[in-house]
Amino acid sequence: MEKATGAGGPIFHFIHQGFDTVRTDILAIVIALIVVFALMKRWGQLIVMTIAATVIHLLIAAFAVPLIDKHPLVIPDVMAPSYWMMALSLLVGYLIMIIVLFFLKNNVFKMGKSSGGGH
Repeated sequence: MEKATGAGGPIFHFIHQGFDTVRTDILAIVIALIVVFALMKRWGQLIVMTIAATVIHLLIAAFAVPLIDKHPLVIPDVMAPSYWMMALSLLVGYLIMIIVLFFLKNNVFKMGKSSGGGH
């Protein structure tokens, strides 16, 4: 059993890192909330919305944040494997965050829907 846990350790760490990045980043939280509460209407949109959230995040981080912080614009090295690992980690984090928020939206918040029972 210890071998199986050891082999899954890097995968678990990668998933945890992605989720931790999204749950602690204000930009990511805002993007996830907008995607879930304004754009996503059904579970079938999960993959598209996750990819869209990730791309929006990467674009804002690359272009808008440096302009706001008055730093020089530096194009990220999209040819570096580390960039794609970071992007994939972010995608996994958004996937988890969107699943959780969409579940809450549909099952806990009900967003103004009546719970049945007539009237």
